Amino acid sequence: MTDPQHSRLSALGARRWLLNVRSGLRRAAPALDAVNVFPVADGDTGTNMFLTLDAGLRTAPAWDSTDVHASIDGLARSILWSARGNSGVILAQLVAGAAQELIRGAAGDQDGGLDGAGLARALARADASAWQAVATPEQGTILSVSRAAADAAREAADAGRTVGQVARAALDGATAALARTPDELPALAAAHVVDAGAAGYVVALRHLVLTCGLEAPEAPGLQWLGTDGHGGPLPGHAGAELPAPADDATAEDGEGHPEGAGDTDSAPASDSTLEVVLGLTLSEASARRADRLVKRLRRRLTDLGDSVVVAGAGRHWRVHVHVADARTASRVTALCRRAGDVADVRVEGLDGSHERRREVALLVAASGEGLVGVLRAAGAQVVQSSPGRRAGIGELVQAAEACGATRVVLLPADSHLVLPAQEAARQVAQRGVWLQVVECPSLQGAVAAVAVWDPAGDVEKSVRAVAAAASSTTDGAVRALEGGRVVGLVGGREVSRAEDVPGALAEVIAALPTRGVELATVVLGEGQDPSLGKVVESSLRLRRRSLEVQVIEGGPAAFPVLVGVE
Repeated sequence: MTDPQHSRLSALGARRWLLNVRSGLRRAAPALDAVNVFPVADGDTGTNMFLTLDAGLRTAPAWDSTDVHASIDGLARSILWSARGNSGVILAQLVAGAAQELIRGAAGDQDGGLDGAGLARALARADASAWQAVATPEQGTILSVSRAAADAAREAADAGRTVGQVARAALDGATAALARTPDELPALAAAHVVDAGAAGYVVALRHLVLTCGLEAPEAPGLQWLGTDGHGGPLPGHAGAELPAPADDATAEDGEGHPEGAGDTDSAPASDSTLEVVLGLTLSEASARRADRLVKRLRRRLTDLGDSVVVAGAGRHWRVHVHVADARTASRVTALCRRAGDVADVRVEGLDGSHERRREVALLVAASGEGLVGVLRAAGAQVVQSSPGRRAGIGELVQAAEACGATRVVLLPADSHLVLPAQEAARQVAQRGVWLQVVECPSLQGAVAAVAVWDPAGDVEKSVRAVAAAASSTTDGAVRALEGGRVVGLVGGREVSRAEDVPGALAEVIAALPTRGVELATVVLGEGQDPSLGKVVESSLRLRRRSLEVQVIEGGPAAFPVLVGVE
């Protein structure tokens, strides 16, 4: 019999359960990671499930015993917003689904909480929410184990069992389903392991039994986590060998599969290399039609990648998808931005590297200490390049990767860099970085483009603004020649030759347009007297008195003066 104090699962008890699950997943994470082979063998399922709960519990609003409904809702939302990886997002959705039933049944006093029937409803709601969140459900995963747990809990509740007995029935059902996962997924059978995410859910259910006041036996399925993925024991684990899967491929027919389960035998191999996880917040108006909007979003995301999960409720959702390359990752983010506000974007490699990358970065090819400092202060990264020492393909590749972003917008600021930049883009694409080369033939255009760069805002709008600004300037320059002479250029066309800078500069300024011009940027080459900047500024304002002039000292030495008007 269940102890009277555990006759119901209260809101506080549910919170204590999650705290214990976090501890259990922390201990189990290394073993879960070791058997992680589906949907990709990236060795992080246990870690992601633990980090999801850990971050969610740490960042949740303070528990308010006078308003447990708000406390439960805040906790579930925090866990959802902290979800990492495929299994982490599904686990968060399971918690969110169960929380809805807890909010209904937990009043926070001695008589409140969930009885056996209420717990069965909570597990059923959690299961339904998780299945709905996944675009292409698969048998042999955390979903089929969740369904088995919910079915077993319902049968126990129908028989009038207590909350502890219902929890124990759910654990037993999940454990049996976990043992069947290798029969249902060929990838698991080939690796001789059970599904890692499903095993993580069994860990959670075991702690549910303990929270409800019963002793939970060590689940037989968890012993199989002691294998190394090839049938041999892991160091420090006394794991039992996994029984061979059923020889009869028809042993499990379609009648035993939850609706929507995919046929894993015919599933094509994934070419995904990146995992995208982000938070999505809908507007109040969109939230009223969230079911239809999210269903459409899932469908469109499946056109871009696989392992698609969109979990949540109301305004707050978590999106997970595996994609082939960085450009597609950016398309995922752009698609979600059309649905609502996007935040906390994580893009990580599926090859075992888990370095978090920013969504986008701006990279400019430039030289000159002063100019480089201005560009960096405005938020751009810089790769050193000048007419006498242009960056090579390898340097562009290295600089793009060093940005730490999945999408890098490159301003070559030199027409001679366009072809090398395009080759660099092809090379970094194979390493999970989308290098987008924006037409920008001059440093003056690059300065104008960096001024409108806003990575914190809408990324697509910011990139469009950068591209427009980069091509909107009319450029003038005085370039040094061998022998001390200089040449004046406007728009790449020679307008003067002279023995010194002032001699060529007058013709350059005279050839620049004045109508509709509002801003001028002047870059003085390294080693030039600062007074030259005042001369250029005065000359420009003589032609248009209201002109705003910005003077930057310390540009490339090959150009004593660069002028851009826009």
